[in-house]
Order: sequence, then C-alpha cells, then structure tokens
Amino acid sequence: MKKTKLLIIDDQKLLLEGTQSILSNEPFIDIIYTVKKNIDALKLSDHIKFDSILIGINEINGKIFDFINSLKKKLPFCIIIIMATRMTSQEIHKTIQAEVNGIILKETGKAILIKAFKETLAGNKFIDENIKKQLSTSMFPSHKLEKQTSLSSREKDVLRLISNEKNSREIAEILNISFNTVETHRKNLMRKLGTKNVVGLVKYALLYDIT
Repeated sequence: MKKTKLLIIDDQKLLLEGTQSILSNEPFIDIIYTVKKNIDALKLSDHIKFDSILIGINEINGKIFDFINSLKKKLPFCIIIIMATRMTSQEIHKTIQAEVNGIILKETGKAILIKAFKETLAGNKFIDENIKKQLSTSMFPSHKLEKQTSLSSREKDVLRLISNEKNSREIAEILNISFNTVETHRKNLMRKLGTKNVVGLVKYALLYDIT
C-alpha cells in the first residue's frame, strides 16, 4: 500500500493530537500535518499536495460542504474522510452526496479509524457501522431491505463501479459490455432499490458494502 501524506483538521486540540498519535506509527502513513481551522487547511493545500485529509466536525452545516468542494477542486484525487461528533440522517445523506470517501464518528475506536484509512486507501468507500444502521432505518422501508438479495452478480458489479464514481461508458469498458447494457442495469437497479437517482444507488452500495 502506498504511503499517504495526511492532513488532519480539528479545532479540538486534544482530539487533534490524539488522532495524530494513533495514526503516526501506521505503515501507510508518510507524514502528518495538522491544522485547527479550515481556512488554514485551504492555504496549506496550495503548497502541499495531500493524499488524504481527515476532517473533524462538531457541527455539520452548509459551510462544511463548501469547504469540501473547495478541497476537491484543489486536490481532485485526495481521499477525504469525515469524522463527526454526531450526525442526523439528513446530514448523513448530504455528506454522502458530497462524495467523500469515508464517514466515521469521533467516538469510534482506534481499530475503526485505522480500518477507515486502509479501506479508502485501497480505493473503497467506508462508513462507520453505527452510521450505517441509522442510514438503513431512514433510507429504506423494511420491505425494501429484502431487495438486496435479488441483485445479480452483474448488477452488483455495475453498482460497485457506480459507487466508485465511474460513468456508464467507463463501466462498459471495464466490464467489457455495451453502453446500452450498462444503462439497462442502471434502470433495473433503480427500480429494484426504489430510488430515482445515482445518489440513492451509492447510498445503498455503501450501506451493504458493495464498494
């Protein structure tokens, strides 16, 4: 696994130093930078091309999503993991829509924090299990949860690639199938999962680890 140049952002000094201490000796870490303010992170990213950024959040609001968008423009290939104090179901949905790579809670243990980095550095999405449970109850009625087992292996392949931000033409090339076949799988997935857009498909993929 390639070593990552990491930036940790958190306005709480104890959590900032504690997270840095946990991660500093991990073999996947190259070097760790820390800042307390988002504005300082943007300034620093003008000079340093970070591979991954861990953002500690106490309150989720519109400003944090503007900040994430600014980071993604500066560092389009950077892995972004959100570490929140707490999250409502609506906040979880909005964070997923922001296309971050991982979402965990500040109360999470060391093992989950490290797993989040290993998974995202390997190219996968990662969501804390407690967040998944909350997402599950708010997103799909109980009768729709049964739909998971009805997906074919090819539909899961397509769903996995959609969740990794591949468009239909890229999916067709990767799976060696036609563009029209991919579009048909998309429509079938939306019908089976009861969602009207790609965001719903991505949420489902994250919920059931189809990433």
